Amino acid sequence: MENLQCQFAELKNAISSSVEAHLVLPSLILIYTTIDVCAWLDYDDPQVGVRFEKWCDTYLLPKSLIGATGSDLYGARCGVLHTLSAESEKSKRGTARQVIYGWGVADYSMLDEITAGAGVSGYVAVQLEHLRDALFQAMDDLEARAPESPNVSRKLKKWLAHQSIDETEQLHDLVKKSRKNA
Repeated sequence: MENLQCQFAELKNAISSSVEAHLVLPSLILIYTTIDVCAWLDYDDPQVGVRFEKWCDTYLLPKSLIGATGSDLYGARCGVLHTLSAESEKSKRGTARQVIYGWGVADYSMLDEITAGAGVSGYVAVQLEHLRDALFQAMDDLEARAPESPNVSRKLKKWLAHQSIDETEQLHDLVKKSRKNA
């Protein structure tokens, strides 16, 4: 589980750094990719959208200040990751609202008022920091339940890991010694 803690700490650091620097698109890319990873860890469904939406509806949204649904966020994820836009196939079909974002000192509720006042539907406003905070809480919850989850234990074995140059050199030396002794 140490690898989970290390990887989650790195992801949280990268997301926080991007949000604090007002790098909105990189922040969203990191957030939506991290949700993908968490959903994959928790669920075995081969369909990315199914497990993404289920994870959001089960772990991310219930304790959050976010008015979007798992379907809205999956549509947003597809729009951001594939075209850097709010539009997705789900929003085109009307099965998800397009997510528009407020961040920093901007109040996302103003975006809801603007779209409502203009008579525009099909949008939901989300505060970037609320999305980040909800994700971090859900990641903490996943980390807490990970030791009891056979899915997480099995899938962590597939994760990329990194090691220091010293560790790599030690491993290299062991391999060389074992070849000499063989």
